[in-house]
This record gives sequence, C-alpha cells and structure tokens, in this order.
Amino acid sequence: MKLRTVYGPHISRCFGLSLGIDPLLIPKKCPYDCIYCPLSVKTINKTYSPKIIVTKDKILSDLRYFINSNRDVFENIEHIIVWGMGDPLLNYHTPLIVEEINKLLINENSSAKIVLRTTGYLIDEKWVYPVLENTDYIIIPIDAAGEYRQIINNPLEKLKLKQLVQKIKSIPKVLRNKFFIEINLLRYNGLRNSHPKILDEILSYVSMSGVSKILLKTINRPSWNTRIKPVKGRVFEKAREYLENNGYKVFACIEKPLKKKIIIKSDLEEAILNHLLRKPLSSEEIQRIYGLRGIITAEKLVEANLVEKINWLNKIYFRARHSLDLYNYLIETGG
Repeated sequence: MKLRTVYGPHISRCFGLSLGIDPLLIPKKCPYDCIYCPLSVKTINKTYSPKIIVTKDKILSDLRYFINSNRDVFENIEHIIVWGMGDPLLNYHTPLIVEEINKLLINENSSAKIVLRTTGYLIDEKWVYPVLENTDYIIIPIDAAGEYRQIINNPLEKLKLKQLVQKIKSIPKVLRNKFFIEINLLRYNGLRNSHPKILDEILSYVSMSGVSKILLKTINRPSWNTRIKPVKGRVFEKAREYLENNGYKVFACIEKPLKKKIIIKSDLEEAILNHLLRKPLSSEEIQRIYGLRGIITAEKLVEANLVEKINWLNKIYFRARHSLDLYNYLIETGG
C-alpha cells in the first residue's frame, strides 16, 4: 500500500465527480485551523512559509497510475481539485504541478477543469503566477470576520483579512475572474455565520477584493470538532437570497446525483485509506463510490485500527486515525 498524492474519485457537491490532488501529504500544513476542516485533524504547526514538499514527478506518477488503472472512471471525471493536507500553495512546486496536470489533461483529451483551493495569502507571489494561468477556478474561503473569524478559522494572528483582500485585488481582473469566495455556513455553540450581521461583515471584505462570485456551502461531514452542525433548509436559502440581493453571483453547493456507476480497478484498500486521509466518508458515500466491497474494506481498516467509525448527526462516518500507527503503517507498506 502506498500513500498517494491522488485520492478519490469523490462526489463533490460543488464540482461533481472529482479527483483530488494533494501536493502536501502528511502532516497537515496550513496557516488556518478551521473548526470545520474535513481533514479531521487540528493544525499543530500553523505556517504560511512555502517550501519544496512534493515534486511534480511524484504527482504525475500517481496520476498516471490512477488513469491507467481506472481509465473508465477518469473519462468521467469533471474536475481535478488541487487540495489536500492543507494549503497547496505552501509547496513551491504547486505551479509546476498544475502546469503538468494541464498538459496531461490536454494529452488525454479530458474536459476536466482544474480547481485549486487556498487560503490566498500567497496568491500574489510571482512564483504562483503559473497557477493562475493553468487553473480554471481558484477557491478562497472567507467564512467570518472579526471575532467570529478567530472562532471559525483560527488563522495565524498576523494574517489579517484586509491583507488578504488586498492580495486578491492585486491580481489582474482577467485572472481574478477565475476566483470564487467560498463561504462555509455552520452552527457552533450558539454561533451561526448565516446571520445577516455576520454576512455583512464578510461582504464588507469581499466587496474590497473585487470578486463577485460566491461558492456557498454548509458542512456535510464531521471535522476534528464534532460539535459543529450544518445550516440547512430555509436558513440556508435565506443566506443565499441575502447574498444574491447584495449583487453577488451565488453558486450553492448541493448534493449531486451520480451520473454513471463508478468501478475502481486499482487497489481498493489503498484507494479508500487515501481518500479517508483527506476527508471522512459516510457509509452511504463509500457505497456510492466503492460499492459493497468498499464497505467491507472500510470495516477491515477499522479492525486494523487505521480507521475509526463515528456517529455524527445520525449518520455513520469512517475517518482515518491520524496517528503514528497509521503513518508508520503507510511507511512500512510502501508509502
């Protein structure tokens, strides 16, 4: 079994059938410690200092392995999402990685779009420019402002929102048109960031950034903080209407039907464990993506103490145990 930089496929509410690319690998590296982070592990050492972590050759090797093993699945992939164990721009090689992925998609006659999700604090660096050229969408989360931002995102103290919007605003408009501000709606200890007062604070910064498109989501899986809850139904729709009434183009992320059956032909245990390292999956999701054999495999990973089962909002989720046992297992078995 190997620790792969490619994970999935994942049925994304925002981007349909997607394939994940992780240019960071374990441990988590991010300037934030968001309470909703689907990695289900806290950011122990926050950073926004980039370094060389994973090379483009490693990414391309894993991507070609996935394509050659699962060509029928790859032909139906709608988006390649560059995001993994934190902010992908913390890897100096990410611009080269994105450039090579773009070339590979062209050679494969794939219509898949490339998406990169980042905190945005390195977006204006000169070395990042190829990322802006070779991606179709750049996603930057702004979930709260003021005191609420510390609760929800818990960024490095020196990383202010005003600094972020100035960096976004500095990007030429033709490239900034690729940008979406992502708002993750949630409830936590009486806090609800769908409240108009909090949305107004968010929009005061979004308006300064020059970005007019908003990706609106609510949490749909447990994070390391299992007390958070989603914002659903009429409350979600009211937030959507409020943003639209303020002049923004809002794209609401909702569950999408699976257009075609997925049949994974590569190592199922390896595929599921790599997927669970990046996000918990409900039993229903595992069955949709990996079939009944996927559930059996996930249960075996639980028995091996590499994965745990938790009950969150009346659903059973499988998530990787981010532990030395898991990391040592991956190393010992070829990761």
